[in-house]
Amino acid sequence: HGWYIPTAALRDGWSLSNAKEECESLKREFRLGRLEMIDVEYVQGDALKAALEDLVHVDVIYAEMGNTYNLQHHLCSSVGNKLIHDAMLKGAIYVGSSAGTIVAGRTIQTVFWKNWDLPPASVCHVNWRDPEVACGLDLAGGRSFLPHAVGEYASKQWQDTRATETGHDGHEVIALADGEG
Repeated sequence: HGWYIPTAALRDGWSLSNAKEECESLKREFRLGRLEMIDVEYVQGDALKAALEDLVHVDVIYAEMGNTYNLQHHLCSSVGNKLIHDAMLKGAIYVGSSAGTIVAGRTIQTVFWKNWDLPPASVCHVNWRDPEVACGLDLAGGRSFLPHAVGEYASKQWQDTRATETGHDGHEVIALADGEG
């Protein structure tokens, strides 16, 4: 059984219909018996716990691409971040696509490196420069992630410069080209 998290995509131009289609496509492609789309922006706290309990056992968690800030904010406010850790302690694997990859790291502040995402109005009041607020799921032993490391973003010199400029030179940042990971 799997938990599909569309939260980032739904604040990045995807319709609910697009997210449902992608969920069904992943279910077919990976032959998952059950893949439930649960948006942590709207399903939170006890309701989120109950939705995951209804799955009985979570084997895979797939966090979709889209707006990193929206995903991060709602993972924290919904207790989704804790429930992801709980599921992984029971053997679930985590798969992130773009924003879903960034939030898996030690910090989501690598999103500053390229300035591709802007916080949606619902979370623009949040101080994303605060390391506590921007603390990711930390699923990679203290490392962070930089997806889409292609073109100029693949340059080690560019990465090192951005790491220094943004204060992320104290830990490893794993750069992933499209299709890697």
